[in-house]
Amino acid sequence: MDELDRILSSEKSLEPSSGLAAAVMERVRREAAEPEPIAFPWRRFVPGAIACFVLLVAGLVMIAQYGIPQSSGASQLDVEQLLSDPEVLAWGWAAAALVFTWIVWKMSYRLSFRRI
Repeated sequence: MDELDRILSSEKSLEPSSGLAAAVMERVRREAAEPEPIAFPWRRFVPGAIACFVLLVAGLVMIAQYGIPQSSGASQLDVEQLLSDPEVLAWGWAAAALVFTWIVWKMSYRLSFRRI
């Protein structure tokens, strides 16, 4: 341990260059003057993410109920038969009502909060 103390005490002391303090303070001032970063638009992201999740779940439910159509003509899902199913028709009307409601809400929101 004495050998280590002797080596460390015999080295020259280091002193910062003359312009170091001024350069550091200039950098600090420049960092303080920068504007804050732009916040992530959570208000726009969350509804879209929820809509994607709902559509994914609805698609998985439809696949589970009706299966995946094969490429051959015999096993493909018949569109007329699907549209005549009352449950599918009800889901379609519900989806159309939700889309229409959202469009009306969005239009009224834009008209109400338009910047003058």
